[in-house]
Amino acid sequence: MSTEIPPTYTEPEYEAAPQATYERQPRFPITPVLPPGITHQVWTKATQAFISVLGPDAVLIDSALSDYINPYDLHEAESAEDESAENSNSNSKRKVPSAAVCPSSTDQLSAILKIANEFTIPLWTFSRGKNLVWPSTASLGWGSVMGNTLDRGTGFGALFTHHQFIAGLEVMLASGEDLVRTGQWGITANDSPNAFLSKFTYGPSIEGLFLQSNLGVVTKMSIWLQPQPQAFMSCSFSMPLFDDLEVMVDAFSEMRRDGTIPSCVWFASLIEMLCIAGRREDYWKGEGPIPDWRLEGLRLETGYGHWYARFRLYRPKRVVEAQFEEIKEVLAKKAPTGTISGSLYTDEEGVNAGRVPVEHGSMFVGVPQLWSLPLIKWPIPKSKTDRKAAHGDYAPVIPSSGKLVMEWLKKSKPIYQADPVQRQNIKKLYYGLHKVAKERGYGMYRAHVNHMGESIVACLNDFNGHVYNRFDTLDPRGVLSPGKQGIWPSGFRHLRENQEYDG
Repeated sequence: MSTEIPPTYTEPEYEAAPQATYERQPRFPITPVLPPGITHQVWTKATQAFISVLGPDAVLIDSALSDYINPYDLHEAESAEDESAENSNSNSKRKVPSAAVCPSSTDQLSAILKIANEFTIPLWTFSRGKNLVWPSTASLGWGSVMGNTLDRGTGFGALFTHHQFIAGLEVMLASGEDLVRTGQWGITANDSPNAFLSKFTYGPSIEGLFLQSNLGVVTKMSIWLQPQPQAFMSCSFSMPLFDDLEVMVDAFSEMRRDGTIPSCVWFASLIEMLCIAGRREDYWKGEGPIPDWRLEGLRLETGYGHWYARFRLYRPKRVVEAQFEEIKEVLAKKAPTGTISGSLYTDEEGVNAGRVPVEHGSMFVGVPQLWSLPLIKWPIPKSKTDRKAAHGDYAPVIPSSGKLVMEWLKKSKPIYQADPVQRQNIKKLYYGLHKVAKERGYGMYRAHVNHMGESIVACLNDFNGHVYNRFDTLDPRGVLSPGKQGIWPSGFRHLRENQEYDG
């Protein structure tokens, strides 16, 4: 088995980012952890079987696993001392794998799944792909397009809701015996010319079963691409006051619904703008959250708005210009105190995404960026070079209603303002936000692995005794990511963690 970390990228900038972020020499050692319910003897036999299929360089252990550990783990320090070969990984807040296996073909994947079923080894599947493409990327440049799509992530281009543009999946089922292709890709006679062009299919459409699930391993995916446009306009709109968000949400929601704005609209706050420009200590050295009066002073000093909406238009030049004029008219009526700007780029042969300046293009034209990495260092004083950033989020799905979005902000703001001791209270913060969301029937569009379980996020899908989360038949031995999205096969339900939440 290999203890060497393979290079991730060929470009120096992109290789340097994970090198620094994942800390190839972790602060806390990676100690061996056995899979749940597996003895040393069985684990040795299983790993030897994996090596026989993949070779020693594709089965990673020990220090080579640093790339497979959350670099922003909130519980790294407090859990590291609890890790040992005697305890189960499921009992530690810090998630450390026993090993990583890297198949390079469907034949290898099939063999791995058969070994996992033989020894009842749970495999947590995810994408390590680095496919950087023109259409729509994740917000972080090293994000995999396939991984982002299968987790119902979104991008920034015209086709930003990635999963809605899937036209065929190839999936290996848990047994390792069956490789399935969906839609017209499943027609092998004459290699159907509609394989990747049409979503229409005969019989049930099953692609959705493999989005945010542990029901199979997606080996290939067809996704529609955005045509290179003749004109591209980078647009932004800002408003000065906190309460202006209600007006902005309603105005932009209406234009998204009627097609006036066909692309993603990304809202950013004053705090996010400050995070990009500097650190917290640059603006506020007092205790607790930055007070509202200081934020207002910073807004006036910097010239920023309290809220920004960023969006892009992609069409022929005349269409883009007409869209922009219509948008300006709508906003002049509905949000007259706001400020709009637009920068137009045109080329009859198609706009070259690489030539659009970063401030106007980047993710919106499919050029991956790493600009968001420094944001999480916001609270760390520059003098504290030994400190490490951590990250958590809560992402409810709220109706496109300015009134409801403002109500959510006003209810949630006191919760996160009440927690200055960040790591110790992040759990309380998360549960506080969840309580407010649950009372309003707001589900989440995805969740961290620590919060997927039935007692938190998955508990909201409670119709008919949580039947939505019981799909044992596709993975009867439970070897694929047991517990992902709250789906626990019967053989692994004893490993459900106590989330200490009674809301």
